[in-house]
Amino acid sequence: MEDLEMKKLFVLSIVVLFALLGTQAFASPPVAPPVEGFIITTETSIEVDGSMTEKESYNWKYFEGWGEGVFFPNGIPSCATCGDGGSLVKGFTEGAEIAYKQDFSALDGVTTFKKDFWASSTANSDGNNLTVDKIIIYDANPGGSGMAVHKEQVGLSVISMGYKGTTGGATVAENLLSLCPWAAGGGTGGSTPAYPPTNEGIAAGSSFNVSNINFTSNSAVSSTVLPALTYDVVADGVGAIAAGFIVELFEGPKGYVWEMTNTNTLGTAGTDCWIAPACEPPLASRTSYAENATADGVWSFSKKVSYKSIMPAGTSATSGIPFNNVP
Repeated sequence: MEDLEMKKLFVLSIVVLFALLGTQAFASPPVAPPVEGFIITTETSIEVDGSMTEKESYNWKYFEGWGEGVFFPNGIPSCATCGDGGSLVKGFTEGAEIAYKQDFSALDGVTTFKKDFWASSTANSDGNNLTVDKIIIYDANPGGSGMAVHKEQVGLSVISMGYKGTTGGATVAENLLSLCPWAAGGGTGGSTPAYPPTNEGIAAGSSFNVSNINFTSNSAVSSTVLPALTYDVVADGVGAIAAGFIVELFEGPKGYVWEMTNTNTLGTAGTDCWIAPACEPPLASRTSYAENATADGVWSFSKKVSYKSIMPAGTSATSGIPFNNVP
């Protein structure tokens, strides 16, 4: 389907493989975190002659701008419905999702495994909400059948209803924390540049099945300051590796807002009724990028990618789910 799939976030059930290459730049708004935040920090260090496993799964999906938009993560509340099939309330304006998953196992060999994981609803000094740094060294024991198997996946999604822009005065956008960078750099006299409705998903990761490897990876993702994803891998080894990187972007017309409509009828206690849009926004731009690579034998590999959103006027700030389409 070539329409903007604005009724839901991309679900990051990632099926991606090793490394990536390329730089993509698109317009999408940062999405401010909930008021009550969190910080997750873990450090893992394992050295073993034998076998080991290490698994991890992280997902953060959230929305902002309640009472202004059209997104209802759990559907319109039944207690808030009214006549004409409408709703007594509006939904959210923007949403974002960050996901990370990794699964490692080593059998009958000497293994060094080190991982530093950090995730927070408040960005660090580099503007990131997620960072993962990992080192894996593995050598199968002589004469045995030892193998090391690994899969690492990282993803970012951003969805927005869009904004028409203003030439002055207070605006809805200026009241949303995530849009402050846009308002500050977009004009004078309180003006805020328009931006289109967007739905984008980015995924990268790594996978190997080896008898020997020296592997380093670094992941970083941002959604609250400037949507961005970086991932780099350096590895030498013996066995099989595969690589995948996918970007999917749907973008509507500048200044077009995918919004709820007032039915001009009143619901409970004289509250206005609102109707969600029946169709997706017009499609002004459709961008798709995919890269996959494999190698089997003795190899040396180094790749790095950097993705970031570009704000309007240069200001910084699958057809469905792309992650399911990477081999």
